[in-house]
Amino acid sequence: MFFLYDLERTITLHPYYFGPHMREYLINKLLTDVEGTCTGRYYIICVLDAYNISMGKILPGSGLAEFTISYRAVVWRPFKGETVDGVVTAVSKLGFFANVGPLPVFVSTHLIPADVKFDPTANPPQFSDNEGQVIEKGAHVRLKLVGTRSDVGKMSAIGSIKEDYLGFVTHMVTAMRYMLICYNIDVCKWRDRMVFVLSLFLPQYPQLQLLTLLISLHISKGSFICMHA
Repeated sequence: MFFLYDLERTITLHPYYFGPHMREYLINKLLTDVEGTCTGRYYIICVLDAYNISMGKILPGSGLAEFTISYRAVVWRPFKGETVDGVVTAVSKLGFFANVGPLPVFVSTHLIPADVKFDPTANPPQFSDNEGQVIEKGAHVRLKLVGTRSDVGKMSAIGSIKEDYLGFVTHMVTAMRYMLICYNIDVCKWRDRMVFVLSLFLPQYPQLQLLTLLISLHISKGSFICMHA
């Protein structure tokens, strides 16, 4: 699920950057350091604004200055029981792996419906119910997170498609779902940041090019909602 978090980060700046453009350097370093990273509990997707930069504190013996920056960011925090869409990255007789944005998810055969079976003769390897539902590398799937694991700087999850309305989904359904992701943000103001996020966070969905184009053209402004089936 997506949230707006108020966060803080301490940044050290070299004396070379002291001057009238110091704030710009600090914000650029903040964006470089935190966007696209994982804290072990959530992913920092996009920094919206840095609304408070503290007075610099000179570090004894080095000449470097230390600043504390308060900022607001869009974060994605996956929860047990959350329904998400992903793209299959690997298939084996034990199950399949899928990427849900930056989160790797494994779905074992125990969490796949009994009528969806592994086909060892297929190339590429796949699970199929012989009625049109084929789960292979590159396929789009809807799954439910049944458990998450947090490590230092990374996360992983276990998923299930053993419930109604889960499993293989068409590209159009996936695209429409993610067309509704965003927040109460002035999209015109944050156009460049949102275009960057869409291109970075979900590159496996080419259908998002339409939303990216709308934002880049300043057409859209207002509220979008994150939908969870």
